[in-house]
Amino acid sequence: MILRTLRLQSFRAHAETELAFAPKVNLLYGPNGAGKTNVLEAIHYLCLTKSFAATRDTYALRKDSPYFQVEGIIDSTRRAELNVRLVYVPNEGKKVFVNGAPLDRLADIVGQLPVVVFSPEDHALTAAGPSERPRFLNNILSQAHPVYLDDLMKYRRARRQRNELLKQYQKRKAPPPDEVLAPWTEELVALGSRIITRRLRFLDTFTDYLRQAYERIDEVAEEPSIEYDTIAEFAPDASTEAIADAFRDELERTKHRERDRGRTLLGPQRDELIFRLNDLEVRRY
Repeated sequence: MILRTLRLQSFRAHAETELAFAPKVNLLYGPNGAGKTNVLEAIHYLCLTKSFAATRDTYALRKDSPYFQVEGIIDSTRRAELNVRLVYVPNEGKKVFVNGAPLDRLADIVGQLPVVVFSPEDHALTAAGPSERPRFLNNILSQAHPVYLDDLMKYRRARRQRNELLKQYQKRKAPPPDEVLAPWTEELVALGSRIITRRLRFLDTFTDYLRQAYERIDEVAEEPSIEYDTIAEFAPDASTEAIADAFRDELERTKHRERDRGRTLLGPQRDELIFRLNDLEVRRY
């Protein structure tokens, strides 16, 4: 993918800005506050419909503006040319248009325009709390495999529904009937086991790349490794069926605690990546 032009309207520091890019490496330079990082953030919006620098879309809206718009013309390997436009209106949300046609779902653009961000905030990947690392996995796998993103979205919906049931019956001080909870549990297991399978396969490959990268740095003697902490211990080539069986068993084991707490206590949302250098945990060491 090659981004040829970018147009920003009412986006952060940019009232109206148009940029044309060279085919290979591009360098943005200018004084502090000129909006250089805003340009990178706008590209991220085009590719993933969200910011890498802010948690809310309203933060990207220029003060006193009714909406913001980001538009790019892209040379793609799949099509000769793509015109992608994202519009955000407060209280109405975001809409993405590809070659003038609106997408039914924002998620439909994810993976069509792969993007990688490398920024100082990436320090959080090894230093911050456990939520940062599953987000790293989700961002990569959602772009590489559209079916992963679809499973992830469906899993979140199933977990919300299951949590709502657990909460309702917790207030009634009664366990939810099996015939009411079981369908959501099975959907949770089916989707969650597929998510874990994808993560296992990816990390098995990614860890090799990580080791090779360290080997190319002569001054670094440590050996990196990644441990994937999920519902149980699995080999990288574990079958989805075996993972589903383990997930189901763990949910059965914790069902009384779930009923007491009124929420789902297990699943890929609780997974953690543990980075090590020479067996020392990076986050602590």
